[in-house]
Amino acid sequence: MRSYLEATTYLCDAFEDLIVNGDFKYGESTFISDTLMMTRIIKIVKLPTSDTVKSGRKMSSFSLEPIVAKALTELAETDESFFDCCAEVCELNLIANAPLSAEMRIFAARVVSGDLTRPTKKSRPFKKNWTETSLMLLGALDVAERFNLTLTRNDEGSNRSSACDAVAEALTVCGRKTKYSEIKYLAVHPDKKKFREQVDVSRKLAARIRSTGDAERELGSEGDRFLQEAVLTDVVDIAVAYFTDDQISSFET
Repeated sequence: MRSYLEATTYLCDAFEDLIVNGDFKYGESTFISDTLMMTRIIKIVKLPTSDTVKSGRKMSSFSLEPIVAKALTELAETDESFFDCCAEVCELNLIANAPLSAEMRIFAARVVSGDLTRPTKKSRPFKKNWTETSLMLLGALDVAERFNLTLTRNDEGSNRSSACDAVAEALTVCGRKTKYSEIKYLAVHPDKKKFREQVDVSRKLAARIRSTGDAERELGSEGDRFLQEAVLTDVVDIAVAYFTDDQISSFET
């Protein structure tokens, strides 16, 4: 029981500043939008510039590793989320008069000429609440490991001291009324299998971020090759976690 109380306190500290007016403070988000734009993961770096446009808004641009630009533009041909990512990169870099890679220039030219159009969605759209739902599951996975808790109760009548209980209680204490069943649904329901795969990818990418700096120093002159291989692996992992099995099969045929 003590570990459960410690886990709940730990989660309250983590969630406290993220809840505003009874809900998470985040706006719309998806797995792709959040993951692709995490700068240190796949070397998409948003660069501030001193240039402004007529609105007076300070502009930003993106610097992409060539291997990432190639992977993203290929994925953009079959999926609208990757298409939107590439379109944003081209839009901001053009407005800010920043360099575009050859792959992105070809992508932009194909869009302007009409040779490439935004793919239509093949399935119902995902709810755009990725950040908050992933944080809830990540919180449960974290305290399950950190405080040696079971992820869920064995059954509804068992002792209510699982990791999912701790997340629900901590969120409720912080102002967001949350039931155990909501967190359990994310953690074990078959409908959330793809979501859990995406969260696993996010955890793996986060671990890679932590290890990249040390590996780069240890590899010395081979650091660039290591980073390129890691970057490509990141993009492949993201794509596999995003697409359905049927979509992946159709790509391979």
